[in-house]
Amino acid sequence: MTRLKWIAIFCLISCIPVNAFSQIQIIKPGIIIDGTGPTSGAMLKSLKSELSSLMPGKVRFNDSLILNADWRFKHATEHFQYLEQHTGVNLIITLGVLSSGAAVENKRFTKPTLAVGIVEPEIQGLAQPENNRSGTHNFTYILFNQSLKRDLNVFHDVYPYKKVGLVLDSNVINAVVKNADPIELLTAKREAGFVLVGLENSIKDALDRSHEFDAAYVAHLGRFEGTEKEELISGLAQKGIPAFGASLKDIHSGVLASISPEQSMVKVVRRIALNVESLLDGVNFSNMPVNIDFKEQLTINLKAARDIGFSPKFSILAKANVVNELAETSIGAMDLEEVVARVIEKNLDLSIAKDDILLAEQDLDLAQSGYYPTVSASTTYTIIDEHRAEMSGGQQARRTASGSIGMEQVLFSDDLATRVDLSKALMTAGLESYDALVLDTIYTAADAYFTVLKAKTQAIIQKKNLELTNHHLVIAKHRQAAGHSGLSDVYRWQSAIAKATSGLFEAMSGYKQSRINLNRLMNQPLDTDIVIRDESLTGNLFKTYSNIDEFDYIDNPATFEKFIEFLIVLALDDAPEIREIEANLTGLERQYLNYQKKRYLPTAALAAEAGHVFSRGGEGADVPGAGVEDDQWSLSINLSWPLFTGGSTTINKVRTKQQISQLKKKMDNLVLGIEAGVRSAALDVTNKYIDLESSKESDLYAQKSLDLVQDSYAKGRVAISDLIDAQNDALNAQLGALNSAYEYLLSVFNLERATGRYRLFSTPEQKLEYEKRLKSFMDIKQQ
Repeated sequence: MTRLKWIAIFCLISCIPVNAFSQIQIIKPGIIIDGTGPTSGAMLKSLKSELSSLMPGKVRFNDSLILNADWRFKHATEHFQYLEQHTGVNLIITLGVLSSGAAVENKRFTKPTLAVGIVEPEIQGLAQPENNRSGTHNFTYILFNQSLKRDLNVFHDVYPYKKVGLVLDSNVINAVVKNADPIELLTAKREAGFVLVGLENSIKDALDRSHEFDAAYVAHLGRFEGTEKEELISGLAQKGIPAFGASLKDIHSGVLASISPEQSMVKVVRRIALNVESLLDGVNFSNMPVNIDFKEQLTINLKAARDIGFSPKFSILAKANVVNELAETSIGAMDLEEVVARVIEKNLDLSIAKDDILLAEQDLDLAQSGYYPTVSASTTYTIIDEHRAEMSGGQQARRTASGSIGMEQVLFSDDLATRVDLSKALMTAGLESYDALVLDTIYTAADAYFTVLKAKTQAIIQKKNLELTNHHLVIAKHRQAAGHSGLSDVYRWQSAIAKATSGLFEAMSGYKQSRINLNRLMNQPLDTDIVIRDESLTGNLFKTYSNIDEFDYIDNPATFEKFIEFLIVLALDDAPEIREIEANLTGLERQYLNYQKKRYLPTAALAAEAGHVFSRGGEGADVPGAGVEDDQWSLSINLSWPLFTGGSTTINKVRTKQQISQLKKKMDNLVLGIEAGVRSAALDVTNKYIDLESSKESDLYAQKSLDLVQDSYAKGRVAISDLIDAQNDALNAQLGALNSAYEYLLSVFNLERATGRYRLFSTPEQKLEYEKRLKSFMDIKQQ
């Protein structure tokens, strides 16, 4: 009996693999790749380098045991069986979806096997990993935080499809889809369907079946990756079918959206190497972690959306990273100079003001037309009764046809001269008013431009704040799972996420409203997809307005007041508003002079007329000796004085004098206003410049504080309230820093508006003349 017992034990031991008792000393890997390509080649090279560096002398590669499945699942299966039986292999590594699918089909693993290509365990026939382990003897895999079920959910949120086509290489379908029930269950919950679309010969296989689905999930295409994949996505878009990518890199190929991470080869290779090192240490693959996480971010490709005539919801865009915002048919990204040029060209207020100038010119032409003669002509045909004709003695025939021509010419009229002078003054005032409106419009355009930039920046910062709040929620959940904090922290961050989301929507709404206002200024459709070129703190605009000599005067109390005096002189010399009032005063003074002279200055006019009788007929036409003349003419000079007009002249004279007095008061008030405006604007520039510098420091230190508090919170050293305060401080400081930059530039434009000149739009000659005037003025003042 004892002998039989020992024989049974010996037989049992002989059936157990050698590596169950002995630890591997030298790694002899056999590797399977799905197919030839730049990615697989780079992966192999990196893997060899990493393994050799981490375990020098412990890994022996045999190039004959690096097998290529040539994008065929059958070949991958044959290669895996070959390596399992090969005595020179004690580790199998599968690099790709096909080769990993072949490994999964094996079920039992006589040699340690590491699969890099498991994308959806449940669909590929694997049990869901427990405790982040495969639980299968001699088998482990690397599972990215990529999920087909999650992708289809997100895709449906972005684009509510009715039936989605899962487009894959047909070999990938054979390798991966072992259980389609989870997909069917998911799509059924969304009241949608799905269809598997395998590429057997070319991408045409999918395009020919495009009538079967209204959206496409473009997964791993195997041998059709690269340019053919881009052609497939483009072909689907031409049919109005959006595509969702299995990786963020697919965004570059033209898909509408993707959320799955773009895997880092370095991180994957490092995980493989660490797993192999653990194998040398005697750890079974079944006990090694399988999950590897990459940063996820829903990305929306607005060009792809425009190509299919689709517009994602604001609630989706608020949570996504948006690329290709600029439409090819929209106005290109514009800087401030381009915005101002377009506003001046298209603005309706300026267009209306131009029309006023044209009307004033026509009024002047109309007034001046009074200096030209008035010429008139008339014809008359007259019939009188027979008795009158007979009794006229031949002086008036019964039927007479005659004609005349007359001319009137004003020789002197002070009223006419006044109307002409007044029209000239009004036209000059209109031109000055237009110049003032141009200056105002430039400032308004700059204000709208910076408002768009501020709104856009605020939306970007609010989006980053939302991302950071989500990150803090993850930390809070980890702390709660580890027992370092309770659910209250989790709830606080969930509440903060709701608040941050609200802030993001508000910022996006403000951004849209600011673009509507700018479109209105440029007199173009309010929904025009206008994009403004960002102005960084090191951009040309900041360089233009941060490296100017005036700061030497502004920053020095001794010269500040003198510089202000120069700006006031400059403003008063160049202000179109002053010239407008002066022109109006000139017109009123001329009108007043006219009323003063009205009673004793006559209006002189010359009148001339000639007439001819063309025919006479009937009774009285031919009376002998009547001596009737057929031609007649006259010439006269007329002088007239308005001796009494009901008192209107006196009333108008008093009224005009009052208007002149009123305009002079307006002039005095305007001068005071310009001086006050210049002083206020100069002080504002100084304050904004100081605020700009201090806000930069505030932003820097607030961010450093947040980094420290964030690290301390993760380690359980500070309370959640400290982190919330630090995050809010950093958010406000960042908004303050960027807003202060735009506020500073706008304050400079406000000062330039007050002085009536814009440096950005001045010619080199104008800039040189300004610098000469400034230097001359300051030199005189310092003497």
